[in-house]
Amino acid sequence: MQNCCDACLLAVLREIGSVVHTFFKTDLAMQPAEATPQSGRDGDPGIAVLQSLTPRVRGFSMKAAVVQMTTTPVSLQQNLDTVSAIVSNAVSRDRVQLVLLPEYWATLGMKDVAATVAESDPAEGSLKPNPIQTFMSELAALHKIWIMGGTIPMLNQSESASTAKYRNTLLVFDPTGARVARYDKLHLFRFEGPPAFDEAATVEGGEPVSVTVKFGDTGFAARLSVCYDVRFPELYRFRNEEPYNMIVVPSAFTVETGKAHWECLLKARAIENQSYVLASAQVGVHPITNRTTYGHSMIISPWGDILASMDGESEGYVACELDTGVLEEVRRRLPSLQHRVL
Repeated sequence: MQNCCDACLLAVLREIGSVVHTFFKTDLAMQPAEATPQSGRDGDPGIAVLQSLTPRVRGFSMKAAVVQMTTTPVSLQQNLDTVSAIVSNAVSRDRVQLVLLPEYWATLGMKDVAATVAESDPAEGSLKPNPIQTFMSELAALHKIWIMGGTIPMLNQSESASTAKYRNTLLVFDPTGARVARYDKLHLFRFEGPPAFDEAATVEGGEPVSVTVKFGDTGFAARLSVCYDVRFPELYRFRNEEPYNMIVVPSAFTVETGKAHWECLLKARAIENQSYVLASAQVGVHPITNRTTYGHSMIISPWGDILASMDGESEGYVACELDTGVLEEVRRRLPSLQHRVL
């Protein structure tokens, strides 16, 4: 029965435009491998329901990719080269239009971040060189795609800001290379471990605002969030006069919290907001620091199904075609967003 269920779901996913290939990094060359779309257990009625929610009319579509990598604290340039190779392959092989990078994709594990690799915001009048922002801008313009820059460390230029702390910042660049949005991670991670983490020791939380970015005339708009933010559902309901149909969650989950909560949190945010969820992740054992991150980057449908995912070991990307027709059909058949009372 499992094979029948898999075949049934695979047919549905192909109809709505899902990609069935994942690419993994080996010496910066991507080799294709079959990616298995996720399905329910034998007799799971969710598969039949998903079939019934296939859109009657296709809407706008967008090809999106989420990147998974093991960032090294040894070399910023090595991390830039890794991302450049992965993105280039995603564009050439899958013709993606949007790429989401993981949290701290360029700097995870580096020491003295505020004093060394943290960047400044040109919008705040700083003339300081910003090689990571320049790289993302040029990469977006080169491939004519949207780059959602995971997160990078950004200095707060205000007079009251701590010189020892920085913001955990998600920047968005459009296909011309222009920066069009900024979101500073709002909720700071603390975990007693082992291993223990206290993000607030080095990071300053962002302002209590929500940020939604519209991707031109594609029909898609995304609510921005970062990693630990996904545990706070109110972030995705705050200021909903800015409509969105996609949620992005660049992350660096620990293995312990990832095994327990990663997938169920992402599915919950997709289901309750009837939106696609794009979640990119750090993965594996990171050099020098020996920090281990969970991986399992994925793209989830507004019905809560995993459309494409990666494992807990490999670098690379997974891509999927998003369709506004699917969104409209889910929201038409189950108009829960219209039934809110509070």
